[in-house]
Amino acid sequence: MKVRPLIVLSLLVGSCAGNSDASTGALPPASSSTVIGIDPTPTVADAAVVSTVAPVAEAVLIGAGDIAVSGGKQAETAALIELFPDATVFTTGDNAYPDGAITEFTEHYEPTWGAFRDRTRPSIGNHDAHTEEAAAYFEYFGSRAGNPGEGWYSYNLGGWHVIVLNSDCGVRGLASCEQQLTWLEKDLVENGQPCMLAYWHKPVFNAGKHPDFDSFQGEWATLDAADVDLVINGHDHNYQRFAPQNAEGVESAEGIREFIVGSGGAGIYTQTKTPPNLEVFYEGHGALKLDLFDSYYRWAFLGTSGSIEDSGTASCSGG
Repeated sequence: MKVRPLIVLSLLVGSCAGNSDASTGALPPASSSTVIGIDPTPTVADAAVVSTVAPVAEAVLIGAGDIAVSGGKQAETAALIELFPDATVFTTGDNAYPDGAITEFTEHYEPTWGAFRDRTRPSIGNHDAHTEEAAAYFEYFGSRAGNPGEGWYSYNLGGWHVIVLNSDCGVRGLASCEQQLTWLEKDLVENGQPCMLAYWHKPVFNAGKHPDFDSFQGEWATLDAADVDLVINGHDHNYQRFAPQNAEGVESAEGIREFIVGSGGAGIYTQTKTPPNLEVFYEGHGALKLDLFDSYYRWAFLGTSGSIEDSGTASCSGG
C-alpha cells in the first residue's frame, strides 16, 4: 500500500496546532472543530518537524466500519490505518460482506485490513451476523472479539475505558440484549474511568439511509448516566458527527457525542435527513483517528482523497 505523505502532515497539524500548549498538552478553553483541506505538497520530512507543534496522545484509536466487499475501497482505507503502526484499530461492524462468511473474511478483509488483525478490537455488524452465532466473525478475530456468541467486551487504552457492544444481540443464536445490558451496567461500575467511549454497529441517531436504532436508547441512557464521552457507530456508509446529546436526542453539554464512521470500503450512502444535533455529514470513504489524552480527546476524520475532512478537540465529561 502507498503512503500519502500529506495525510501525515495534515493530521499532525490538525486543529490543535496553535490551540493547545505543546509542552503540557492542555486542552483549549472550549471544544473546537474545523473542516479543512490541505495542500498536497509537503513531504514526510516536513511532517517530522511539524509534529513538535501538537501534544503527543497517551493512546491512539483509529478505524471505521462497513469495510470489506468485492470491488470496495477497503485497500484505500487500509492505507490510512497503515500510517499509524502503533495505533489500536477499531471496527464498527459489517467487517466482511455480504454474509460475514469465513471465505469473505479471507478474500476481502484479510488482504487489506487483515494486516492489522493483531491490533484490532472489532465489533459485530448485521452482515457479520448473517451466519449463525456470527461464527466466522469469532473464528477470524479470535479472543480479541470477546467471548464467542456474545460480541460485547471492554478494554483499557491509555487512561480511557473502551466498551464494545453488539447491536445484533439476540439475533441468530447470539446472546440476548438483556444479558448485554446487565453486563454493561456491571462493567461501568467495576471499570469506569473519567474518560470513556463505546462503539457498536447500528447508530441511535442517524442522518443517512437507515432509520435511527431506537432499540439501543436504553444502552445510550446507561452510558450517559456513567459519563461516557463518545459513541462510535457504522451501518450508514458515510461519516457523521453529532453534538453531545442525551438518549432522547436533546442536545446537552453533559451528553454523549456520536460519530458514525461507516466509511471503511462499502459503497457510500447519501444524507436523507437533518437531525437537530447533526454537525457534520461527509459522503466519502475514510477513517476516524482519535488521540486520547488523560482529560480530553482530539479527533480527525481522514478522507481517502488525502485531506482531513473534519477535526476538533473536546474534554471528557467525567474528567
